[in-house]
Amino acid sequence: MKKLISIISIIVLSISMFAQDSVQVSKPKSKLAFNGYIGGMMLHLGYVYHTELPELGGHTVSALTKGIGGTIKIKFGNHLRVGTEGYVSTANILKNGSYVQSGWGGLLIDTPFKFDRWLVFLGATIGGGSFKAVYMFEGNTDDWKPEERAVYRKSSYGMVAPFFGVEYSLTKVISLIIKCDYMIPYGSGRYGVPAGPRAYIGIGFSR
Repeated sequence: MKKLISIISIIVLSISMFAQDSVQVSKPKSKLAFNGYIGGMMLHLGYVYHTELPELGGHTVSALTKGIGGTIKIKFGNHLRVGTEGYVSTANILKNGSYVQSGWGGLLIDTPFKFDRWLVFLGATIGGGSFKAVYMFEGNTDDWKPEERAVYRKSSYGMVAPFFGVEYSLTKVISLIIKCDYMIPYGSGRYGVPAGPRAYIGIGFSR
């Protein structure tokens, strides 16, 4: 997952280096002709939760989560974009240094609709990720004392994340992006993986 996020970051940086206001994308010759691309970095904030697990001793987890990642989309015609995205998200829980962290990514497809300088889009991402968590039910991370009641979990999972959002063109190549999604984990490793809505904000560079 770290490699995926690194690759996306390199692609996004390359786009930002070569993107210029003078760039003009030619009109597509057909409805699905290549019509440029857009990529950028995104910050997110959300609320995640998961169902009770036996090893949590009756606890359920719900918390604010935050993180960073990136996305790149290739445009085909005026109403189809295909690409990839990847993110890392962390939530602090139980108020003692316990945490849950997810890294995920996958392939995405969306449908954009342009209205002057605004663009509205909806779509979905399908892929997978890894999850790790530390639960401490006594003590905290502020000392070096052994914790007798602590749980460490790590697993991999598949995921689907439907999303919708808007883009606002600041210039010919730079856009403000706002997006919301809801991650739905699946597979044998999904148990205990936090799921819930997230809101994203970032800058996209088009060409």
